[in-house]
Amino acid sequence: TYCRKGRYIVLEEKNIRLVKILLVERKEKVEQDIFQSLRELKILNTIHVVRSRYEALEYLRQVGKYWDRPKPDIVMADCDLPGNCCEGLLFEMRNDPALCYIPILFITSQGESVPFETSDYMARFVEKPFSGSNILEALMSFDRFGMAVVKAE
Repeated sequence: TYCRKGRYIVLEEKNIRLVKILLVERKEKVEQDIFQSLRELKILNTIHVVRSRYEALEYLRQVGKYWDRPKPDIVMADCDLPGNCCEGLLFEMRNDPALCYIPILFITSQGESVPFETSDYMARFVEKPFSGSNILEALMSFDRFGMAVVKAE
């Protein structure tokens, strides 16, 4: 399940906790590719989308128009965002005690080297074009991050 442009699709299950993903992506095409990749694997999740580092930080800190949004379990951010957005986002998150524990998955362009070095054990990189299995593998590589893949009947 996912949230997109104010529309929520909610799945109620007693013993399943949906993974809450915050996607930082300005291109709707990439956003749709990610939704489709996760949908193909039938991964139960909630995805909230913001378009910039500043919106992401407001969302994560639950301020402004995001005051009532749930804190995500993971952040996915496109490295193609302008102005060293991803490196700045990582810096801000790691220096905020309320956000420093949230894993972050950076999305890089095909054939492009990783745009910055990090020894952060809660940060990973995945290259476009990606498949649901690539995203799933990256998500599950976080030690403290557990995720159940539920196949629909």
